[in-house]
Amino acid sequence: MDECIDEITAAVRRHIADEHESRLVGPDTALSDLGFGSLRMVALMVDVEENLSVSFPSEMINAQTFRTVRSVADAVAKLLSTPS
Repeated sequence: MDECIDEITAAVRRHIADEHESRLVGPDTALSDLGFGSLRMVALMVDVEENLSVSFPSEMINAQTFRTVRSVADAVAKLLSTPS
């Protein structure tokens, strides 16, 4: 799980709003506090899907899933543990 959090943290840093780039990004930092609106969330989702080889089903694409790095990591872990 730590590796997944690290990967998602790196993705968040790639998409972070310029005015927030100096802020610390921890697993429980609210992404909205880092300037993530709907467009950045979509870019983050695509980045995570491409880099972690997952695909978020429509029912997981919501504010709760993309609330924090940890919530995204939990969703990714669930996707990776679900048989194809």
